[in-house]
Amino acid sequence: MKASFFTIVAFCCLLTSATTLYLADAGGPAGWRVVTMSDASLSTTLPINSLLFVRPIKLTELAPGMIVSFHHPYRHEQILTQKIQTLSQIDKQRYIQTVSENQRLSEGWSVPTTALVGRVVGHIPKVGGALSILQSVPGSLLFIVLPVLIIIGNELKVIFEIIFRKRLRLAIHA
Repeated sequence: MKASFFTIVAFCCLLTSATTLYLADAGGPAGWRVVTMSDASLSTTLPINSLLFVRPIKLTELAPGMIVSFHHPYRHEQILTQKIQTLSQIDKQRYIQTVSENQRLSEGWSVPTTALVGRVVGHIPKVGGALSILQSVPGSLLFIVLPVLIIIGNELKVIFEIIFRKRLRLAIHA
């Protein structure tokens, strides 16, 4: 059986969307993640809407000036990306103090190293907006639900064509 062009396109769209969302939410192999640069805190280094590639980092590798992604101290579901200004330790817990390129001032909080997502190791400018779209309801409908419906529709069409041909053969032989 041959697949229709629309089925192939829908499958590719679905596969790409699912993979991107998996890497954004759960993390991929060895804990790698993709993150969208959603603010202008590092706009000279990482433009807004860049797609960032973030890998896990060992605490011994942390250093001032390193660009890291971490969970927002108050809104855990939000991931921020900034430079490390200083490292500190209170009791047995290590913290990073972050700084914004635009302000050259500390953000005013210390982030525990347990909130770290990882170190930014690469980026693709302007592609992060696509991830934001995929994570929205309209984007999910467009890039996940619609391709699934196209695949199901094409498969049903093939099934009905097979049933129709079989009935036609039976009618001819009768």
